[in-house]
Amino acid sequence: MGHDPNTKVRYESVQEIANRVRAVSQKIVKDLEEMDAALRVVTDTWDGEAHKEYVVLQRKYKGRAEHMRDRLAEVAKIIESGKDSYRATDLRASRGFTEAY
Repeated sequence: MGHDPNTKVRYESVQEIANRVRAVSQKIVKDLEEMDAALRVVTDTWDGEAHKEYVVLQRKYKGRAEHMRDRLAEVAKIIESGKDSYRATDLRASRGFTEAY
């Protein structure tokens, strides 16, 4: 890939980035679920408006966390797609060098 650090691509590193993004996206929702479980010990004893508002807020945060998870999963797919497209272009370009001689 030459010596230009601006165009160097390591396919395994790009895949690793996609895998990390995916792992983080899944951890976001899992962490929120764990926090909710820990808080439920206290919030289940609440009554009235406090409990009602907590449930509304928790639902809102869960929705945001799930949205973030889904967006990050999309980012991981885009990263992988870019890696695959770059690799295909790289292979086509390399054939041009070998076929000419």
